[in-house]
Amino acid sequence: MSYNLYICEKPSQAKDLARNLHINTKRDGHFISSDNQTIITWCLGHLLELSTPEAYDPNYKFWRINQLPIIPSTWKYEVSKKTAPQYKIVSQLIKGASLVTIATDYDREGEAIARNLLNRARYKGPIKRLCLTALDDKSIQRALHNILDGSQTKCLYEAAIARSHADWVVGMNLTRLFTLLLKGSKTVISVGRVQTPTVTLVVERDNAIKNFVPKPYYNLFLDVYNPSANASYRVKWVPKEEYVNEEGLVINKEIVDNIAQKMAQKILTVTDYTNKISKQQPMLPYDLTSLQQFCNKSFGFSAATTLSIAQSLYEKHKATSYPRTDCRYLPNSQFGDVPEILRNLASQDPEAQKQINGATRTQYPSRAFDQSKITAHHAIIPTGAPNVDIHKMSDSEYKVYNAIRKAYIAQFYPAAEYNCTSISLTGENENFKANSKVLVNPGWRILYGADIDNNKKEEKQDGDEFETTGFIPPCNVGDKHPVQNSFVESKMTTPPSHFTEATLLSAMENIHRYITEPKWKKMLKETSGLGTPATRASIIDSVIDRGYLERSGKNILSTEKALFMTKIIPADIRSAGMTAVWEQALDSIAKGTMDPSKFMDSITRWIAFVVEQNANNSIETPAFSATTSTSSQTRNSRTSSTSSRRKKAPTTKSVFANSASNEPAQGTSSTTRSKTTRTTRARKVTSPKTTTRSANKNINTANNVASTSNSNAPTCPKCGKIMILRHNKTTNEAFYGCSGFPNCRSILKVS
Repeated sequence: MSYNLYICEKPSQAKDLARNLHINTKRDGHFISSDNQTIITWCLGHLLELSTPEAYDPNYKFWRINQLPIIPSTWKYEVSKKTAPQYKIVSQLIKGASLVTIATDYDREGEAIARNLLNRARYKGPIKRLCLTALDDKSIQRALHNILDGSQTKCLYEAAIARSHADWVVGMNLTRLFTLLLKGSKTVISVGRVQTPTVTLVVERDNAIKNFVPKPYYNLFLDVYNPSANASYRVKWVPKEEYVNEEGLVINKEIVDNIAQKMAQKILTVTDYTNKISKQQPMLPYDLTSLQQFCNKSFGFSAATTLSIAQSLYEKHKATSYPRTDCRYLPNSQFGDVPEILRNLASQDPEAQKQINGATRTQYPSRAFDQSKITAHHAIIPTGAPNVDIHKMSDSEYKVYNAIRKAYIAQFYPAAEYNCTSISLTGENENFKANSKVLVNPGWRILYGADIDNNKKEEKQDGDEFETTGFIPPCNVGDKHPVQNSFVESKMTTPPSHFTEATLLSAMENIHRYITEPKWKKMLKETSGLGTPATRASIIDSVIDRGYLERSGKNILSTEKALFMTKIIPADIRSAGMTAVWEQALDSIAKGTMDPSKFMDSITRWIAFVVEQNANNSIETPAFSATTSTSSQTRNSRTSSTSSRRKKAPTTKSVFANSASNEPAQGTSSTTRSKTTRTTRARKVTSPKTTTRSANKNINTANNVASTSNSNAPTCPKCGKIMILRHNKTTNEAFYGCSGFPNCRSILKVS
């Protein structure tokens, strides 16, 4: 018997698909049609997991530096014990299939879930792809009429494989390396491709706050008189470049006082005046990250909570489209669905009816409908399915649903309108200006009231352009306006704010704003950021669970453990720029514009370099509480960064820039068609599957650096401290190392 086999990601997806294919017979682990020609089965997430190092060699159970780097030549996978029965069912069904249609989530990981099973079963037949963006009946029917050939989505799988293998190589090797370098410590230093830069972001922000020194600065304002309008208004002095510091602030009060005195009773000339109505289009529908930010600010939901609720709205209630998206736009083809969706929304909820009453733009699309900006998935929107029952939603589910629904309805409201006025004046060789922005027609903003300001407001930096909230009287260029009064405003600079979950998500998404390395900053301006929308919530939860970050009210704070970790981990490993460029490369693989073997080759060479450069180091471990935030404790500065030595590290930048080569990856198999794990699984493998007790036992059995004092030891030629006789862990060769390590890294041969 041969049949078309649909492989779904979860049982609920399989049930929805079976309903739309009119298949009612359910058997053990699958649905089957009456003519036996169509079978629908499901996975339970990933049925296969990447093996741990000891699966490659039993000796890897005991952590030793001389075993590193661990780079599998072929990749091994294990069947999860919890899902083994379903794996057996799916595997048997694959063997009898004449056609397989992948119906898992339409993304990198969903593609990998299905294709790894096909590879494991040695399936050689044709493959199709069902691209589900929502699980209501209308969306499923639309997808069934637009099935793709499997070759069109194969690159998604290759990107997922590259991601999981890279995470494994980085996590397994660097976690073992930096844990073993600690002197007499029982602490596991968990290192991850995304988690470590995320922790570093928070540590650097907390350090900036802790070390912040307030500085005074001064602004000058003038009240001037408009004779033609018989009205006064206020302008702000625009200081010349020689008056301001590198932050654009005037810190010398004498300068400001002198300008104020100089301008007393002088006449200013209008050099520019504009008055116009400015339109603000509706905010775009949400992608996952923007939805998580909104819900964190509005309801206090964590990113993981919002994702879980959005997933429930998608799978259980069929009320919204696929949530794990990074896109805030909609395909033009969906504009024809608008009237029906709005009618159904109004019939389900009186609150929605009130919202829809002002939706007058249903005759032409908003800027959200832009096919050119669609990625794998469109923005999160309500499905408008007629059978959605809001009374079956929890309070939290309804809050998130209402936010998604409101953002969609806003697309059909008129733009908000502002009366914007700007004026520039000059006098006594000094410049002044003022701006006014007054809301005259709320348009779509009436749906939100003050909430939209609270959620869209960005922190203003000191020295920002002065903006009035009052009226600037009309005038003409060349008009003369006399100065009536002046006053000097004294202010103090303020530190940056601690990260909240919302602002940390934003920082991860817009990582280029936080990069100082010029070579990365330019490359990252258009990149996907640190992690992906689907993984950022679990990354934050993971580093909190591991004691690197903690929640304090709405704030996310770093701990002493995080500070210590960022001191001992080299800069290129901590760099958000490096890992975001890796994410950019994975996007290129997913688009078919980069050879995955080049990506893995760069990763494995870089890991080998890091191990080589750090294997002989030894790190003093301070005592700290893993849950103590750096904002409230005196930090221990005994350790410093294990910086790179003279040898230049291989860079991934040149490799990523030249993706045309088909050179096979070092340390990887000729085929990369093997099973990966979802990001949440990958982080599990990043930290070895042992308890803390067994990990400590392994560490204690590792070879440690021998260190003995010697009264005849030389003094350090760099810093003058006594040298200590040590032995290389790998070769046991003796050498002298500075007792000031790690601040001084001088070494001498015994000879």
